Formats: sequence, C-alpha cells, structure tokens
Amino acid sequence: MKYLLSQFFLLFLSVILLYYLSTLTSFLPLSENDSVNWYNVCITLLLLFLITQAFISLVIYLIQKFLAFGWREFPNYSFSLRWGLITGLALIIGILLNIFNLLLFPFGSILTFIVLLLINII
Repeated sequence: MKYLLSQFFLLFLSVILLYYLSTLTSFLPLSENDSVNWYNVCITLLLLFLITQAFISLVIYLIQKFLAFGWREFPNYSFSLRWGLITGLALIIGILLNIFNLLLFPFGSILTFIVLLLINII
C-alpha cells in the first residue's frame, strides 16, 4: 500500500510541477542568445522521467494486483518498478538523442519498442 501511495504522490506532484513550469513565461528551453538553457531542459527531462516511471509502475502494479493476486494480497513491487525505470530511461535517452539531432524521435521510439520487446523475449 505504501508503494501505491508513493507512486501516486510522485505522479501527481510531477504533473502539477511540470504544468506550473510550463505556464511560466520565464521557463524557456532557449536563453536570450539562442543557446540551450540546460537547467530548464534538465528539470523538464527529470519531471518527464518521474511521470513516465510512476505511470508505468502504477499501471503494471495495478494489473498485477487485480489479475494475478487477490484483494488482500499485494504483489512484489520490484517488477513494476524495474519496468517503469527502464521505460522512463528509454524515453529520456530518446529525447536527448532528439535534442542533439542524432536520432529522430519517431524512429527512436520504434527502436526503443523493439529493444524492449527483445529484452522481454530474451
């Protein structure tokens, strides 16, 4: 139960903070001299990582809870946490590669999906 509450709180807080920062006019990815403001970009990437990790972990944990376990039993959270971290890390790496123009985001997402499938199969 603690795991569910902590992941829900993390998701809720990250979404609210990212929404608040996106409404600010001073929180821009580019500075005055058209260079990348890495402080703002890193904060945004961190919040996107936390949102993705918490959402994927919650979904997997709740699917395990209601399909594999009963109402009184709770599954081990390590499986859902692991896949949440892997998915969040893959998303952030794909966005960083897109920022540096090394990989286009649609191709990166397809590549990430294929790698996750191969990890799951092997």
